[in-house]
Amino acid sequence: MRTVAEVAKTGSIVDAPLTVQNRPGGLTTTWEKTMITQHKGDDDQISVASLSTVLLDVEERSEYTLDDVTLLGGLVQENFAIVAAGDSQYQDLDAVMAALKKDPKSVKVASQLEDTLAFALLAEEAGVDASKVTFVSYEGGGEQATGVMNSDVDIAVAGVSEFVGLMQSGDLKGLAVIGKDAAPGLDVPTTADLGYETEFANWRALIGPPDMPAYAVDYWEDAIGKITSSDSWKKVAERNNWTTTYRTGDELQTLVDDTYKQITAAEDDLGRTIIP
Repeated sequence: MRTVAEVAKTGSIVDAPLTVQNRPGGLTTTWEKTMITQHKGDDDQISVASLSTVLLDVEERSEYTLDDVTLLGGLVQENFAIVAAGDSQYQDLDAVMAALKKDPKSVKVASQLEDTLAFALLAEEAGVDASKVTFVSYEGGGEQATGVMNSDVDIAVAGVSEFVGLMQSGDLKGLAVIGKDAAPGLDVPTTADLGYETEFANWRALIGPPDMPAYAVDYWEDAIGKITSSDSWKKVAERNNWTTTYRTGDELQTLVDDTYKQITAAEDDLGRTIIP
């Protein structure tokens, strides 16, 4: 949101002041609830929704879902990367999946929350029983990377940005980026390159309150398009390894609907929910 506000201001895309409010708590569902209960019909309130929002909705950690708000525009997505130590016995994704098919518990996978879902979907496509895979939970990509380099785990899964520096230095070997989109500046194959169809990425989109007036929806859709096509935005996206994905209307609704289905399917594959 801070990037959105800054680019909108410096590019004179939005004339009104954009004040960014941070309200922690509620497992990040605070703003979803605030939009619905306090700002219904307003034209001047926007917030961010993401893959995490859908996960919380699926696990019923929120009393609402994204069906209760107004979807405005997709911003970015960050793809998940699968990495191993530079000297690992697993030098490509095929080796990992072969080992897992032989014994699903033989490969320790460092992941957390959405990372686990991404790998579960891919593993199931490869013919692996994801419910039997040994997932080791870490707080974030930094700890996952340390776990891999210390040989506490065999591979790790997280957003590309979590590992990009260590892949560039050779401390970690990128086995694959999940999906069709290659990671800028990295010589790492995509799972699509390797013959997989699984697409699952951590996306961000802007939302408004329920019953947001049509003129306001049109305004924000246009503003988001200008923001995400600006040079300032492109520089930030490149720095953060974001893939810009401006989409509105039916296209954005399809993304959200598909994400609900994917997360439900992944948790069915795992045989459990993943939020502690």
